[in-house]
This record gives sequence, C-alpha cells and structure tokens, in this order.
Amino acid sequence: MATIDPELIALEAQELTSGTFRTSERLINLVLAQNRLLELIARGLPLGETLDTMLVYLEREMPGMLCSILLADPDCRCLRHGSAPSLPRAYCRAIDGSPIGPRAGSCGTAAYRRRRVVVTDIQSDPLWEDYRALAAPHGLRACWSTPILDGDGRVLGTFALYFRSPGGPGLQHERLIEVATHVASVAIVKELREKALRDGEERYRLLNLATNDVVWDWDVTRNTLWWGDGLQRLLGYDDAEVESTLEWWSERVHPDDRERVEQSLRAAAQHGRSWTADYLFCAAAAASPTFKTVAT
Repeated sequence: MATIDPELIALEAQELTSGTFRTSERLINLVLAQNRLLELIARGLPLGETLDTMLVYLEREMPGMLCSILLADPDCRCLRHGSAPSLPRAYCRAIDGSPIGPRAGSCGTAAYRRRRVVVTDIQSDPLWEDYRALAAPHGLRACWSTPILDGDGRVLGTFALYFRSPGGPGLQHERLIEVATHVASVAIVKELREKALRDGEERYRLLNLATNDVVWDWDVTRNTLWWGDGLQRLLGYDDAEVESTLEWWSERVHPDDRERVEQSLRAAAQHGRSWTADYLFCAAAAASPTFKTVAT
C-alpha cells in the first residue's frame, strides 16, 4: 500500500524552487504537490490517507487555515466527515451528518447551491443561525466552502477553509481551492468506482451461491459479459473457452432463436427494461453442436 508523509511532499516541492522562482514558490509548491498526490492516488493511496495528507500539506503551506472535507451521503442527503486534521474533534463530531440545504452553514449550503459559499463572519451570517453555537466554543469565525463535483457535475462533498478571525478569501486562496477540489474529486471518484466494483463482485458471488442456473450479466456501457459458474457446470465450458463479449454469447444461441432473442435483448437495453427469454444455447465439448434450453 502506498503511503506518504506530508513533509516529503513539501520537501520535494521546495527542492525545485530557488533563486528567481522564489516569488512564485508557493504556487510552484502547490502544483508539484498536486502532481505528487495524483500520482499516489493512481498508485492506490486510500481515500482517507489522501485527504489527510493533502489537508496537512495545505495547512502547512498557509498557516492560519483549518481545512475540512465533508463527503456527500446520498442516502441521507447529508454530509459526512471526510478529513479535518486540525479542527477540534468535538466540532467534527457535531457536524458529522449535517443536512444539505439552503441555510445549512457554509458546507451544507455550498452543496445545496453547487457553488462556493463565503461566510466572512460566522457570528453574524444568517446561514450559520443553526450552527454558530457549535462553532463559537472553538473560536471559528469564518468559513468558506466549495462543492467538490465529479465530471458530470454531481456533488461529491465540500472543501472548506476555516479561520479564527473574520475575513474573506484573497487571490492566494483561489489556486489552493482549485487544486484541493480537483485532487479530492479524483480521489473520491476513484473510491466510489472501486466500491461499486466490490459491491458488484459480491452481488455476483452471492448470485452464484443462490442458483444452479446459467447466470450472465451484460454491462451495456462496456459491452462486456460476466458469466456465472453454471456455464461450466451445466454447459461444459472451460474458463479458457469463454469470452466476455456479447458476440460470443450470440454465436452460441441457436440460429432459429438468434434474431428473436437479440432483438428483444437490445430493445430491453435501449428502454431500460428487465429482460427474460427462453432459447436454445450450444453446449461445449460435443462432436456436433448440442443445444440446451436456457431461460434468462
């Protein structure tokens, strides 16, 4: 498993900045840190470690900021704790599960509006009416939150900067926010895709255990097939013989059934409907083609 020390990111960036580049050292460091983090994500750095490492580095680069990432939970239409290395633990627990809505502090409102929300003074801003009592004991006075979006514009979470004195963002914060939300989006999307893959594999495993039939699943987007163990057990195919393409399946449907079955399958896929059919399918390991009735 890949691991990374925030100090290593800072060291690698600083080694490449000197002389005439000192005036833009922070920007160069930020770009180098972004590239390093994206590399680590590609190599398998877990989501939690990625977010923690990034926020620790950003806070070190610009002292006075307290960074936070909340993750969108579609099941409850709320925001869950993702990372906040320097925020008080009690505060993080208090806002974990906060709803997304039109007057839900900086983060819940940013997720609702799908655009940045800048609150320069928590104690006076109406968006914080229901939350300022949570922030006051910890000295949190300003909070700027930006939604983290995927490529299709769906809200994945929020990236927030807290401060212990009132104020708004400057130009030096713009690039930082851009980099942080981009890296976070890449990391979160990767985690969600891997989770979907794990969930799908578990679903197929349970399906295999629950039936003795020939089971297959067509991924319409990728045009790939997944076959259950019944293909080998009931029809005699070895794994090496099986291809994960719709064409491989179609070629083994009996010629008398092929056109009817293909048309009904594609019509169901086009309209997003479930599909069932009875047809003859060629079994393996026969001197001449042998077909068995399959119900799908």
